Parts: sequence; structure tokens; C-alpha cells
Amino acid sequence: MRIRPVRSSARQARLLFVGRGLAVLLALSLTPLSAHAQIAGRLKKLAKDAAKNAASGGKDSATTKAAAAAGVSTSGSASGAAKIDISITADRLTMVLASLKSASQQAQAIATAEAEKRAYETKRDAVKSCVDKSSNAGAMPSQTNVAAAQKLIAGQQAMLKRHNDALAGTDMRKRVYLEDSLQVATYAATATMVGAMSKCGPMPYAPAAFLEVQAMKSAGGVDDDFRTLTVEEPALSAMTRHQFAMVRERAALYALGEAGLVPATKLGKEGVFTDEELAVLALHRDELVKMAPLFKSNALTWSGTSDLRGW
Repeated sequence: MRIRPVRSSARQARLLFVGRGLAVLLALSLTPLSAHAQIAGRLKKLAKDAAKNAASGGKDSATTKAAAAAGVSTSGSASGAAKIDISITADRLTMVLASLKSASQQAQAIATAEAEKRAYETKRDAVKSCVDKSSNAGAMPSQTNVAAAQKLIAGQQAMLKRHNDALAGTDMRKRVYLEDSLQVATYAATATMVGAMSKCGPMPYAPAAFLEVQAMKSAGGVDDDFRTLTVEEPALSAMTRHQFAMVRERAALYALGEAGLVPATKLGKEGVFTDEELAVLALHRDELVKMAPLFKSNALTWSGTSDLRGW
């Protein structure tokens, strides 16, 4: 239905008022004086109604225009207040998940690395402390230990050259892995020289997930501010910021419920879905359930609009 401009609605109200006013004036000339008070009251009511219609016409037109631009429905509301459509459709969910893909991958990589980081660092620091204490003890290394350490150092030369080549190139992943290997080899040589290998044990290699995150950060593949989500087309035009946020939030609630991380009774009204929405969500269930722990830990932002950019 075509929306009439505010000026047109106000002009029609004024014309209506004038027309009715002329009719009332004509009635005054034909009505006994005893009815003048009633007609005067009616005239005042007509003027009040006309002014009210003009004001509400302009407001409703502006509201309808804004609603149409934002994908909002004003029907079915007794108060006339706009009701934002936050239903989950196939297109909307596809666009939201596509927008979350990069952030989700980064959050997953960081979460995996963090899960393995503590055990690795605990063992690494224990070996380092043990070897450092033996090195600082002041005991003179034996010739046998020195010779064994020199062989290890000689074996590192090829690795060191590969590392230098990596520094000169752009392969950040190779550089990070070689640096970890050189750290392990250096402590092995030191522990061998001071006779601490049997006591301290070998330096552990860093977990692959830990190194992969370091490599991505070095290559610029992980933005330290990845939690700020910049939404792009077509989602940018298809949804308002609020609609995008609510579809994301409701999808996250579905994921948390399906993964058993939040009881269904705790999902709130936004976690209640129509049969049509459940059919759409079911098509992406595996992907959403995989993201559920990230939502649960808030490693991946899923609520509110403060992290959203683009609009």
C-alpha cells in the first residue's frame, strides 16, 4: 500500500475541518438558540478531532516509512508501536553464519590453544628452571658432555639456516615452528653440556594449536580485535543492526540448548522457536553446536549490538 506523505494527511485534515466547519455554520443559521450550545460544543470537538487526525496522520506516516525501511511490521499492534521482525529465516541465518565464519574460526583456534597452553607452559617452565639451575651451579662440564653438546649444536646449523631463510621470507608458519624447534634444541644442548638431561628431561615442543595461533597472529591472520564484527553485504542491506543481533542471539540460544550447555527452561522467550524456525535451524545444527562452547565462554560474542560495525 502506498504511504501518503505527512503534508498530504495534514492538508486533508484541514480541508475536512473547513468543510465540516461550513456545515456547522450553515446549521447555526437554521437552528434555534437553545441548540447553539450543543453546536458550539460539536464545533470544538470537530476542531479537536481534526487537529488530532492531522497530528496522528503525520506521525503514522513517518513511522510507517521508517518501519518499511527497517523491515518492521506495524500491523497487529493495538498501540500502533512498531514490532521488529526478528524471526529466523533461511536467508537471515545463512547471512549471519557467513558473517561469523572468520571470527568463529579465530575464536576456535584461540580456545583450542588456550586449552593446551597451561599444561605445556607448566612443563616447559619446569625444564627451563631445572636446566638454568644446573647451568648456574658453577660445575665444570666434562669433556664428554662438551663433545656431545657440540655434536648437537652442529646438527642445529641446518635448522638455523632454514630459520634465517624463513625470517627473510613471508612464511610465518615455518618461522614459528622453526623457532620452537630451535628452543627445544638449544635447551637440549645446554642440558647435555651441564649433565642435566637425565635429571631435567627434554624441553617439550609447543602444541600445534598454540603455534598455529602464533603463526596466524604473525601473519596478520588473527586480529586482536576480532571480537569486533564488521558486517558486510548482503547482510548489511537485508537486516538492521538490531535484527542481525537478534537473529545471531536466537541462533546462539538454539546452539546452547542443543549442545546441552543451557537448560531449555533457561533460554528465555527469545529461545522459543516456531516450527518453521526449527526447520531452518536444524539444517545448520552441527555448525551451531560446534560454536556453542564459544558462545558459552563468550569467546565469540553473541549478544547485543556493541560489537557490530558496518551500519
